[in-house]
Amino acid sequence: MKANVVPSNEILIAVMGATGAGKSYFIREVSGCSGINVSNGLHSCTSQVESYSFEHAGVTITLVDTPGFNDTTRTDTEVLGEISNWTSETFRENRLLSGIIYLHSVTNIRMDGSAVKNLRMFQKLCGSGALKNVFLTTTQWSRVTDQADGEVRERDLCKERNFWGLLIDKGATLQRFHGTRESGLKLIEQLMPNKPAALDIQEQIVTQKRTLIGTDAGQCIDSELATLEKKYQGEIETLERERREAVNEKDHEMKALLTGELGKVREMLEKTAAEKIQLAEMHAEEMRRRDAEKLRDEERRKEDQRRTQAKLEKVEADTKRQAELHAAEMRKREERDEKRRKEEQERAASAAMRRIGVQLGPVGFHLQF
Repeated sequence: MKANVVPSNEILIAVMGATGAGKSYFIREVSGCSGINVSNGLHSCTSQVESYSFEHAGVTITLVDTPGFNDTTRTDTEVLGEISNWTSETFRENRLLSGIIYLHSVTNIRMDGSAVKNLRMFQKLCGSGALKNVFLTTTQWSRVTDQADGEVRERDLCKERNFWGLLIDKGATLQRFHGTRESGLKLIEQLMPNKPAALDIQEQIVTQKRTLIGTDAGQCIDSELATLEKKYQGEIETLERERREAVNEKDHEMKALLTGELGKVREMLEKTAAEKIQLAEMHAEEMRRRDAEKLRDEERRKEDQRRTQAKLEKVEADTKRQAELHAAEMRKREERDEKRRKEEQERAASAAMRRIGVQLGPVGFHLQF
């Protein structure tokens, strides 16, 4: 089942590794979600980040399936964009990973280029701060014909600092997955008490406001693309020179062979150049989005200022109007008081005249004249 609602007691665990390491199989077996497609080892079946939740030990466990950087259908840039979008969203929701289970098949006799690339990208995504929550986990032990051979490969992984050695020195833990739900749950139960930690990619994208190409992982891809582009250009120059020599020597078989190789290398160069453009376009698009967001923020700020100024002006106008009304009311009151005072004075004077007339009588009246 996919997680649609964020549980309050959720344990979030990412499952990472190269294509064919058994990420989808691990999640299917442990979660009990039978609808999860499992890779045959040659082609990837996880093209985007998917979350699957189940209840265990009184909490909700959410396992996150991630595409590998040797994906057969997407470029490394697209995979990085997919992972960074998911990690940024969960970081903003304050949903941090309690653990990462990094899977590697013990059947691999050596660390090939894609496995090394995946591990390097994982290091850049994770950073050193979250390594204490990382399980470096070997898988597919049931396919090892000689247990001792598998243990030797595992030890070699751990001893070599360019492989797992450095990660283990910085806090990562070696584990094994034996292909059963019970084995997977034991790993999860060990991760459950962990204090969730942020990944470097989350801090760099959300907190530090870097663009994708500005992150450590993005720089890793950009550097690798530049190296590959230079490598392919050199190979093309060599092949073209050898092809000209074959033409001069009328070696048609060698010419055809070199022409075929030249076509393959040119195709790889085109793909590399296209991915460089893709990474640059993603950066440009992000910068346009940020500029548009800044513009919207500035417009909102100005609108807020206009509204605030309008409110202030309204308050001032209301205050002035109230003051004018009060002053007018005071004037009216003063006029009424003055009129009443005069009327009272006139009444008092009239009353006094009447009293004087009564006291003097007719004589007094005549005396007045």
